[in-house]
Amino acid sequence: PPILPHKGDGDGRSGGTACNPYIKSGKFIRIAKLDATKCLGAPKNTKYVKFSEIIDLSKLSQTTNVTFVDLCEFVEKEPVLTLQYFHPESPVQKVDLDGYCTIHHRRPYSKMVNHFQSIFSNSTVAIIPSAFVIRSSNSQSEAFSRNFLVYPPSSNLLAVIHSVRARLPPDYIGLHMRYKDKYNSEKCFSENKTEVSDMIQHENMAMMEKDGTNGTSSVFIASNSQKVVTCYKQFLRKAGFRTLSLSDVLEKDSSVLASIKVPLSTIYLVLDQIMVSLGNRVVLQSKMGISTFQSTFQRVIVEWNTERSELKLGEDWR
Repeated sequence: PPILPHKGDGDGRSGGTACNPYIKSGKFIRIAKLDATKCLGAPKNTKYVKFSEIIDLSKLSQTTNVTFVDLCEFVEKEPVLTLQYFHPESPVQKVDLDGYCTIHHRRPYSKMVNHFQSIFSNSTVAIIPSAFVIRSSNSQSEAFSRNFLVYPPSSNLLAVIHSVRARLPPDYIGLHMRYKDKYNSEKCFSENKTEVSDMIQHENMAMMEKDGTNGTSSVFIASNSQKVVTCYKQFLRKAGFRTLSLSDVLEKDSSVLASIKVPLSTIYLVLDQIMVSLGNRVVLQSKMGISTFQSTFQRVIVEWNTERSELKLGEDWR
């Protein structure tokens, strides 16, 4: 059966850590049934955001050899199957893929697949809250996971990426600052920020020595806090850098974003991530209270930057 990615109208965060996703499976299945019902009743009016607005699910399906269909698109094309799959009275069947939460030891990847197939048939929908947290790492699961991180953009998103990239300098360093969600961003203006400028200078030297460029004074800044962006723009400008952010680039003309039918906050989030990734070099700073912590958002930046020259953006992305 196809995989039907969905966020739902509510909180799109994961079910938590450890066994919480498995324990809360019933809740997630009820939400998925509700999402399907909303799509079936009025797909054009629901708040549901189509993943296909951001990701080319057809190309992702080809890359992973797994069929992906956006939930609402599936509901529109297959109303009979939708009623069969998402019937409100149908029983809830939970699945603990790697076994950690039920048999207390982890299955190898091949046995995870066998376990899945022994429970679910073609007449059933499997809703796996922890589908993207596969603890049994091997070349198959790592390649599968990586295809999600460096996903093929939709044609509309690809056009927006080209348009925004054309407004940025030919060479720049991408900077992403990740602070705690409840961080008092006013502290940024008084804290020591020289570590970041030193990291930028280091990457600038690497550009000249290893990449054969003349270096750059341009820095594209993104963060989960807009006040932090403002703070570092002021600091880095005083240090002699030319700073830019997505709001600067789109300030005069944001009409290019209209082709993507998702909330502006979602588009800005995606573009921040991609534009940082497309820098010649990236600098990542995490203020999460754990010195070695790298957020998932930043991990995606690293993966995209590693393959930025063949980033599924077409040949003339720059």
